[in-house]
Amino acid sequence: MSRRLRLARPVRLAAGYGASALLAATLVWTRVAADPAVPEPVRLADMLGRRFLDRYMADDGRVVRHDQGGDTVSEGQAYAMLVAAGLGDRPRFDAAWRWTQANLQRADGLLAWLWRGGVVVDPMPASDADLDAAVALLEAADRFRDERYREDARRLAAAILAQETAVVAGRRFLAAGPWAATPPVRLNPSYFAPASFVALHGLTADPAWLELDRTSRQLVSSLTAAGDRLPPDWAELRGDGSATPVGRPGEPGSQPAYGLDAGRLLVRLAVDCNAEGPRMAAALWARLRSSAGEGTALSSALDGVPGQAGTHPTMHVASSAAARAAGDVASAERLLAQAVELDHRAPSYFGAAWLAVASRQLGDPPSGGCRP
Repeated sequence: MSRRLRLARPVRLAAGYGASALLAATLVWTRVAADPAVPEPVRLADMLGRRFLDRYMADDGRVVRHDQGGDTVSEGQAYAMLVAAGLGDRPRFDAAWRWTQANLQRADGLLAWLWRGGVVVDPMPASDADLDAAVALLEAADRFRDERYREDARRLAAAILAQETAVVAGRRFLAAGPWAATPPVRLNPSYFAPASFVALHGLTADPAWLELDRTSRQLVSSLTAAGDRLPPDWAELRGDGSATPVGRPGEPGSQPAYGLDAGRLLVRLAVDCNAEGPRMAAALWARLRSSAGEGTALSSALDGVPGQAGTHPTMHVASSAAARAAGDVASAERLLAQAVELDHRAPSYFGAAWLAVASRQLGDPPSGGCRP
C-alpha cells in the first residue's frame, strides 16, 4: 500500500463542517490535472510545510511559539529543519540550523530545550528534538549534497548515545534526555522513532542504534499490550527492563494519559521501515476506532487528558496515520481533512508542526531511512 498522501478526489467532510472546511479540504486534496500547467496533484506535505514555516519561523531562523508566549524550543527548530529539508528549501534550512547552533547547541553537541527572551532558560536537552535534528541534518546532507551536514549529524548522534540512553538489565534504552537517563529512568514513548534509529545506524554503523530500535519496539508492545491500550505520554523503566506508565514529570498527582505527546508515536510507528511498526499502529487504530466511534470524535478515547486533546489537530493526525497503517484509507483521509480544518479554526504551533511533519514523513520518509 502506498504511503503517499495524495488523493484523486476531494475529501467528503463530516457533518457540521462548513465552508472554511470545504475550502481547506479542496485546497489540500483536489486534483488539478485539468490544468495543463500543473501536471501533478497538489502536494499536501508541501502546502502544510510552507504554511508552518511561514507562520512560525522568523527570518533569522528561530521558530516562535506564538501561542505559547513567544518562546522557542529545540523540538520546534528540529521540526523546521525536517520540513525545510523535505521541501528542498536550503535557505530556510540553513537559517534554522544556524540559529539553533548559535543559540541552543551546547558544548557537548546536544540542544538546550527552552529559549525565551534572548537567553536559554532551560539548558537540559530533550532526546526527541536531538534525534529529529540529527535526521534532518542527514536528509539535508543528501538533499543539498553538503557533507558538513553529515558531520553535524554524526556529532549529534554520538552525543545522543553518550548522554540520552541508559543501559538497564543489560539492554540499552532511549531516555527522555540526560536528566532522565539515571534511575528511575524516564521514557517518553513518542520519542521512539524506528526510522530515525535505522537512519542513524546507517550513518554511524554503531549497533547501539539497532539495539534502541529493538528495545523501543518491545516497550511499545508492552505498554500498549499489543494494541489493547493506548500508549502513555510518559513511562518509567523498572530494574528488569520493563516499563510502567506514569504521570507527567514535575506534576505530582498527575495520572498516565494518552495525550498530545503520545499521539506522535502513532505517526512514528506508521512510517517505520520495519513492517512491525505499521502493524502496531494498525492495532492501535482498532483500539481508537472501537473507543471513539469510528475514530471521528476522539475525546471518548482521551478521558483525563487536559486541554481537550481530542479536538487538537495532532490527535487527528495521529489517528489518521494509524488508520492508514490499517488500510482504512477513507478514515485516514477524513481525519486528516479534519485536522487541517481544526488548525484552520484555531492555529497552534504544535498542531501546525505535526501536520507539516507527519504529512511529510507519511508521504516521503526521511532519506536516511527506508532506503532500498
